Amino acid sequence: MDIRSLLFVAGSCFCVGATAQVSEGFAREFKAELTPKLRQVETRGMIGAHLRLDARRPAEAATVAERPVGRAPMLAETRTTEGKEKLDSIITTNPDGSRSMLQCFFYNDKGKEIKRTYHYWNAATGSWDEPTERYDYVWNDDGLILSEQAVGYGGGVRMEYKYNDEGLGIEQVNYQMDADGNWTPTSKGEYAYDDNANIIEEYTYSWDGTQWVNAAHNLASWDDKSRQTGYTGYSWDGTQWVGTSKGDYVWFDGPRDPDYVEGTEAERMTYKGDYLCKDGRWQHYYIFTNEFNEDGRVVGQGEKVYNRQYGKWCGGDTWDGALGMPVTWRGEMTYDEHGAQVYSQTWRCMPNSAGWYAAGVVPTEWTYDADGNREGLSKVINYVYDDQYNKTGETCSQQTYYGYNADNRKTWVLEQLLGASGEWESLFEEKYGYDEAGRSTYTMIWDWVDGVRRPTTYNTTVYDADGNVIESIGRSGDTGGVKPIGAPATRGAAIEPDDEEGWVNTTRWVNVYENGARVEQRGYRWADGEWTTNSGQLVDFDFDVRADEVYFPEGWTDPYKINWIEDLYADGNNGWLASKRAYYYSDLVATAIGNAASDGDAGVSVSYRADRLSVEAPDGAVVRIYGVDGTLVRTSAERSVYVGDMPAGIYVVAVGGYKTKIVKK
Repeated sequence: MDIRSLLFVAGSCFCVGATAQVSEGFAREFKAELTPKLRQVETRGMIGAHLRLDARRPAEAATVAERPVGRAPMLAETRTTEGKEKLDSIITTNPDGSRSMLQCFFYNDKGKEIKRTYHYWNAATGSWDEPTERYDYVWNDDGLILSEQAVGYGGGVRMEYKYNDEGLGIEQVNYQMDADGNWTPTSKGEYAYDDNANIIEEYTYSWDGTQWVNAAHNLASWDDKSRQTGYTGYSWDGTQWVGTSKGDYVWFDGPRDPDYVEGTEAERMTYKGDYLCKDGRWQHYYIFTNEFNEDGRVVGQGEKVYNRQYGKWCGGDTWDGALGMPVTWRGEMTYDEHGAQVYSQTWRCMPNSAGWYAAGVVPTEWTYDADGNREGLSKVINYVYDDQYNKTGETCSQQTYYGYNADNRKTWVLEQLLGASGEWESLFEEKYGYDEAGRSTYTMIWDWVDGVRRPTTYNTTVYDADGNVIESIGRSGDTGGVKPIGAPATRGAAIEPDDEEGWVNTTRWVNVYENGARVEQRGYRWADGEWTTNSGQLVDFDFDVRADEVYFPEGWTDPYKINWIEDLYADGNNGWLASKRAYYYSDLVATAIGNAASDGDAGVSVSYRADRLSVEAPDGAVVRIYGVDGTLVRTSAERSVYVGDMPAGIYVVAVGGYKTKIVKK
């Protein structure tokens, strides 16, 4: 369904898209589950507590893991119907040419899908069986969905929606079909919004068989950039609301890190405070902070855990098991003139709150070439203390080699630990390549086992001039191993001759594009020393008709009208089998043909005899044949149309405004 038209797209669990890129699938089990839309903002695992500060992105671990779903879709856009076609049906045939499946689509006069059915071909009767799945949708005049339901395989789900005057969803009710075919409520959500359409309050309920029962009550606040600044959650214990979690958040409004790479997290948090509800009140137990310099780089980071015994933010309190690592720490990072991190230091608070002690440092030494590429060695140095926190020494048991190109993209990683023999032992190595546009061209990963470097994963990608992937190849390591040539410090990010050794081809994909759309994809697997066929897809687009000029079911993603799709399969002899999906269209009219009474277009007549239609009509008139359910089954510009290959049944023949029924035996 169109996300603009739904209350919450996450709630629509049974809608099946009819797109070229995604193979058609069928749900065998329908479920309607409503989960809270508001939730606490989480951060990735903190890095300073164990002294692993990345040389390129020291703040990466503190960026938001995922944005909470708090903003509702706005009022749906009403589409014009003038001069538009609609997709009526898709017929799938097996590789041997026999019929397999029929999908039928029905629309209202505004082009919104109101029904979809799935049928299987019955070879014994020579006709399509009754629908195995049926989907129904109801829309209001503003293009907002009021209800949707799916029925099939002895079950079904239904969802109903209500909106406020701004077109924002304020209620969602889910139903499940019982064994007797009755709709039974399962869950309900109610929602309120701020002036920027962010959800600020929600209630969820469950159905106990006779009435709605409280389940969850969540509150949220947002800043003027729609970033969540607060969250409070409650659950119902049967008699009262009990607090589950609470958080406060502050976001950095300064410049973006100048070395920010597109595709990584852009939003950064300067403060995060978490609360637990204990003894009927909220207790502040955790704080995370980031500090940024004038360039937008993180220069400070820390976590605080409140200790109830000492009444201070000194860590050491697991809060009854809620915290796995109850450590209070802070870190500082410095950078060179190129913006690369060269030093970080971490302090920890003493568990008895007596003070702070330096836990260790991570220095990184970088070397640059004339083109701005850099390679460096980062060492993790931990300080050793006695029971009185007097420093007695330091250890270095972990180091990492890094490589970055001039665009600040990682090209090389080599992780090492100090072994029992006192020698550095490698854990893994990674190498990455990019084209001039910064797109990944290869990824190579090795693991070390017993001192031998073993290939693990090797992927290569080739692009066309428009940035489309035209070939990708996956490889894995064989059962052997390759000893590295030369010391790690002399190898670096460049591809060495031995890097290409020990790999075995696994998968290959080849793509072809026209007008920016993928029209062919063929997948292969490596077997017996050669690439063998596996799976693929061919798409025939009508490039003269853009997708926005045709009415499709909600959620359509392809750029052009589709004529047909062939899904390819291996035939066992390194060839291809093809299952074809043919797409049938007609002009947008009211759903189904309705009655077949002719409107009497002048100069049009149709006669049916011996499995052939004879048509008299003006030049340019198109003959369209519909099933009784309104599905377009055939289109022709000829004046003699053979229908002997069509299943027995009742059909409606339309030529312009002329309509007539025929009965094929």
